[in-house]
Amino acid sequence: NIIKFNSRVPNDIVNAYLKQTDIMMPLFSPESTGKFRISGSYNSAYGYKIPLYLDNGFNNNIDFKDIALFFDKNENLVSQINQLVNNKHEINECKQALQNNPVYKVENQCDHFINFIFNE
Repeated sequence: NIIKFNSRVPNDIVNAYLKQTDIMMPLFSPESTGKFRISGSYNSAYGYKIPLYLDNGFNNNIDFKDIALFFDKNENLVSQINQLVNNKHEINECKQALQNNPVYKVENQCDHFINFIFNE
């Protein structure tokens, strides 16, 4: 299901929905974000270990290797989403990759942060 809100959503409701989310789909393309901008949804996806569903223009980005799925904006998007939902194997593989990727482990993130502060 796709959930849409028409006003600001309280944090506790956002968190409750994110805990039940299978996949996140930021609605932008590589052309609209430029080379050096990101979506805040990345942080939520990584924090909650939710795979991203991205425009296939991001497919060559190493940051998304094995932890994101991609759609073709030139194809029927509803059909692509339905196919993904009907075969959750791909979503589950990405979720496992996110959970097991050492880059996204809290301990490693803390180490990087401490090294950045004290070694810069």
